[in-house]
Amino acid sequence: MSANEPQPEIRTVDATQVRQAIDALEAIIRDRALLNSLSPEDRQRLLTAAGDVFCPDVRQRRRQVKERQRQRKATKIDRTEEILHQTGIRELRRRPVFTTPNAYAPVLGEPVEVDDAEFREVVEPQNCYICKQNYDQIHHFYDQLCPACAEVNFKKRTETADLRGRVALLTGGRVKIGYQAGIKLLRAGASLIMTTRFPRDAAKRFAEELDFADWGDRLEIFGLDLRHTPSVEAFARHLERSEDRLDFILHNACQT
Repeated sequence: MSANEPQPEIRTVDATQVRQAIDALEAIIRDRALLNSLSPEDRQRLLTAAGDVFCPDVRQRRRQVKERQRQRKATKIDRTEEILHQTGIRELRRRPVFTTPNAYAPVLGEPVEVDDAEFREVVEPQNCYICKQNYDQIHHFYDQLCPACAEVNFKKRTETADLRGRVALLTGGRVKIGYQAGIKLLRAGASLIMTTRFPRDAAKRFAEELDFADWGDRLEIFGLDLRHTPSVEAFARHLERSEDRLDFILHNACQT
């Protein structure tokens, strides 16, 4: 088609019109004599249009294939996200405050038999955050761990030990995993030396725990910016003078 020739008018059609076209084509398939009622020009238009619908040009065919692949992938991702959204850890993240484990053991009643937590299957295989293996069975609590790693870590969440008389140093214990680690150490009986750039806020958070009176006397909080080398050296000298032992060091802050 030359540049001087008029461009064909592009008309928009809806699904109803498309279905009507399908009905017409199926009628022609059943009775090809219907084509005789058309002029040679209209018959050629019909056959050309039907052929282009079935087998468009190469570039258009590639675009259609890519679009179908994109839609299938988006559908898989949506279905997978819907399953992952139901895991326990995501439910905790949606809460305004990420709560610590129970401070006190629940009151025991009569033992009740319960079934093992079900694993839900996802459409799109996931990659385990720990062991890097692919998996498609989702743990009821973890959204990024394979079944084997999830079971081990879920048991460790509430596991404890007798740490009375032990001393632990924790950097970055004000929020998130640092705070959770500090709470576990204190409730296990350890004495905790904790550093943070925001000591007042950290002290306020710990003081709000229901069982603060049980371990508050074993908690020391130091305001310290680990990016400032002289302050780190001064803090190390203070620990050498003030502490007889140091059983654990948890480097949580200043990871970058």
